[in-house]
Amino acid sequence: MSEVLTSYEKKLNQQEIPAGKKKVLLAALHLFANHGFHATTTAEIAHQAGVSEGTIYKYFGSKKELLTALLIPILTTVRDSFFGEIKHYDHLSDLVKFIIDNRISFVRDNFDLIKIVMQELLTEKDELSPAFKEAFGGSRGIFTSIKRLQTEYPEINPALTPIQIIRCMVGPALALICQEKIIGIKYSPADIQLVYRQAIAGLTNQ
Repeated sequence: MSEVLTSYEKKLNQQEIPAGKKKVLLAALHLFANHGFHATTTAEIAHQAGVSEGTIYKYFGSKKELLTALLIPILTTVRDSFFGEIKHYDHLSDLVKFIIDNRISFVRDNFDLIKIVMQELLTEKDELSPAFKEAFGGSRGIFTSIKRLQTEYPEINPALTPIQIIRCMVGPALALICQEKIIGIKYSPADIQLVYRQAIAGLTNQ
């Protein structure tokens, strides 16, 4: 199981929520991750959880609502753990290397979960938007945290928006992972070094 799912499961077990709801969430978590969202039925979730299908609909109006209930805490956990790991570096290049290495490792370890999220985002954007608004918006959101980095590292082009900064750093790294996971072409240390340079050039407008 990926680190995100393991972390979420531990957090869920610590929460005081009805036992039936917790069983449904944990069962859905495992089935969605292993078989995909569309391939998983509410009957299978109920069987895995040891409850009736009625119990699922007691807590969640639909399978989409159940997925959203899973995604909000998962995305906020990813957000908080990542920005909690970032420390101050004297040079922007060191920060960029940390972020890229960290995100490459994260995507590789959680690729199956990320595929589910992306598939559903492309087809059900409106239903899943609350989960992404929770993770990206607000005083603790990703955009606010990115703006703080922009203040801390004045080398970053001040004209860049938070989403552009994210794209500069995450875009090349994500392309590298897709090269390996989807096309099947392994990347080399030279490829990683190129990603570092691409990200720094994009951030500093060099």
